Amino acid sequence: MQTEEKLTELKDLSIFLAYNTNVDVITHIDDEFKDLFTEEEGKKAKKQEPKLLEDKVDLLTAVFDCMEKGQGNEIQITDKNFRNWLENNLTTERKRLGGQAGIMSNLLSKLGCETILYTTNLSEEQASLFEANDKLKFPHVENNKLKLDHPSECYREIPTKKNWIIEFFEDQELFGVQAEENSRFIASSSYRHENLELGEVEGKVEELAESVDCMILAGYHNLLKEYPDGTTWKDHLNSAKEFLRRIKDVKPEINVQIEFSAIHRKELREAILKEVVPLADILSFDPNELELIQKDMNITKKVPKPEEPYKLSKALEKLVEKLDVSGVSMHTHYYYMSVSRGYIDPEFIKEGFKFARDAAWTKASGRELRPENLAKAEEVEPSEKGKEYRRSLADSVQDQKLAATGVHRDEFDIVMVPNKLYEDPELTVGLGDVVSSTSFAVENALR
Repeated sequence: MQTEEKLTELKDLSIFLAYNTNVDVITHIDDEFKDLFTEEEGKKAKKQEPKLLEDKVDLLTAVFDCMEKGQGNEIQITDKNFRNWLENNLTTERKRLGGQAGIMSNLLSKLGCETILYTTNLSEEQASLFEANDKLKFPHVENNKLKLDHPSECYREIPTKKNWIIEFFEDQELFGVQAEENSRFIASSSYRHENLELGEVEGKVEELAESVDCMILAGYHNLLKEYPDGTTWKDHLNSAKEFLRRIKDVKPEINVQIEFSAIHRKELREAILKEVVPLADILSFDPNELELIQKDMNITKKVPKPEEPYKLSKALEKLVEKLDVSGVSMHTHYYYMSVSRGYIDPEFIKEGFKFARDAAWTKASGRELRPENLAKAEEVEPSEKGKEYRRSLADSVQDQKLAATGVHRDEFDIVMVPNKLYEDPELTVGLGDVVSSTSFAVENALR
């Protein structure tokens, strides 16, 4: 199926996204960044494991971990003084719309989807970064009626939430640590206005459900332990669970995908996996996030690496069973993999992945997601390593059709599509969001 046909299908799709948006402040690892730290701080950072960010050494530890693994990660800042240090010392190369729900809603609306975004973080600065198109709407209630207007008409007088994005590229070095791949680390700020409440829209959930075809939900990881009004993360998580139950009661056929993120507070992470995710259909994540999921779900003795696609597929099958969801979707550097049971036709999932890799290649190249640029990406050959890993999986499951088609049908449907790599990317941040959102949107547009 050609890209042009998929774009036509997306124009008939209505999708709801929530909850997290912010402004990304982007910088790169260079000499100026290195000069912010001492050699002694570099040595100390190498001796500890990544944890919540309280100071400069914690930041370096997290960056080193990402560089060594060649994978992205996000960890929350817990100390106000350290947040001020970041604000005053990190060079701002550019600002852009951030947060999974924010990035995805901008992207999908540009691709033609009827996109409805909800967030509690809608400051004036935040609202100004959304695409100025009539496909992107924000829900609010006026005279007891649900209305959908552009975010620029719905912002609140609240401070802007900022996250700091530290990008690095393959083979770069920092205090002797070498980057395995192009990636980034995100230092995320805590924010008292960010929660999972729907406010005035709560009374219109049923009406909202009837107006959309599918949903992507993200941002659970940003919940604070306590809020100024006396509520806790448990209160807001309970609200999110009730929202999902009401949506499914009204419209059971709605597919809901939850975006996992790096959650380093065990109690919160465990509650999301065991209480929220089973109410949805699909959980989406990357290899680093799978490592965290393993800590609570105990799916295998050791999480397989992407270089072990058969072992990885078996681990994902166990995860589908333990989470009691229809499927899981994982994006790695060289390929994308889905393992599902009773979800939708795996051919639709494959077409979603194929569109997603073209969209990610286009974004990595610095080009706009226009039909002509997506068509250019369509001509690019997929990764040879990705193809090699798929042949390995095909041999393991004794299904040579998988090597050719990317689809294996059994008790669990497996879809594996080699990625397309842009050698010298203009950016790395947000590419996982591109893959996760466009693949899900296309598979639901086609079903």
